[in-house]
Amino acid sequence: MSFNFRKPKKFRAEINIVNLIDIMFTINIFLLITTSFASNQANAIDVNLPATTQAKVLKNDEKKTLSVTIDRMEKIYLNNQVITVEKLRDIFAEKHMLSQQIDLVVSADTMCSHGRIVEVLDLAKKYGISNLSIATKNLSGDKNARKTTAMAK
Repeated sequence: MSFNFRKPKKFRAEINIVNLIDIMFTINIFLLITTSFASNQANAIDVNLPATTQAKVLKNDEKKTLSVTIDRMEKIYLNNQVITVEKLRDIFAEKHMLSQQIDLVVSADTMCSHGRIVEVLDLAKKYGISNLSIATKNLSGDKNARKTTAMAK
């Protein structure tokens, strides 16, 4: 008869930190790449703004400001999303019916036709948007201002 008087082996719980570091490193790389793509999406519309030296830098309240961009192919964007003139008319009418005071900043490419810009400005005036601005490039030498706007009356 034999008795087994050996102590049972104690298993030590270990966390393999090397695998956790690899996972965290991969997640960080993924987040860095997707964040940089997301931040470039906001400026994805290629617009060559007209240049001026007499523009005033305006401080916009982003909650009250609508940004309309017209590219060289004369596509209209509202807050960086493609939109038709009819849909833009509906949005202006909705803001007018709700009696919301909004500012409109129009950024139009230099190659865009004058008629398309006037069409958007006329539509805005028709629905009571009185604070209209046209975005231009700053040539006055002010290095702090990347984009300036001149008032359109």
